[in-house]
Amino acid sequence: APRPHPSSRQTEEGRTAPIAAPAPEKQVLLEWSAPEYETQKLVPYWYLWPGAATLALIILGIAVQSFFFVTFCALAFVVIVMYVKRAPREIHCAVDPKGILIGRAFYRFSDVKSFAIFDEEARPELSLEIDRISAPYLRVPLGDMHPNRVRAVLTDFLPEEKHKDFISDQIARSFGF
Repeated sequence: APRPHPSSRQTEEGRTAPIAAPAPEKQVLLEWSAPEYETQKLVPYWYLWPGAATLALIILGIAVQSFFFVTFCALAFVVIVMYVKRAPREIHCAVDPKGILIGRAFYRFSDVKSFAIFDEEARPELSLEIDRISAPYLRVPLGDMHPNRVRAVLTDFLPEEKHKDFISDQIARSFGF
């Protein structure tokens, strides 16, 4: 029997069909990778504050006989400890003329209202205002990418506006997240 051509494949009916050529590579304007968060060396007594707060909440839960609350507090403490001990993932980011790829999620410029760059901190971050109700702001670490390069590319597609630095972000950074 004749062998099929390498650029073809067998269909269910047994016929050979040509394989489509891969699409030409997208034009990538910017590309960088950065750890999801900066690791901080935590001293052993770091666990005392969250542990003491959890213990106080558990005692309160027992006093008001809310065992669901007690279970929730204990599980929350375990999750926080597990989160602190895990290594940060490397996030790959890319900007092309249609939008921004962050990890495995792609955000079209039509779905992004504005951007801001927080570069006053030791670890610069890109903030995107996404068109959604829950969690409308997305913060992305810039890693070694210079903030002005990101700003120069994104201003062609999005308006730059001042975004708030939420207290939840400040608290997470103070705890080392």
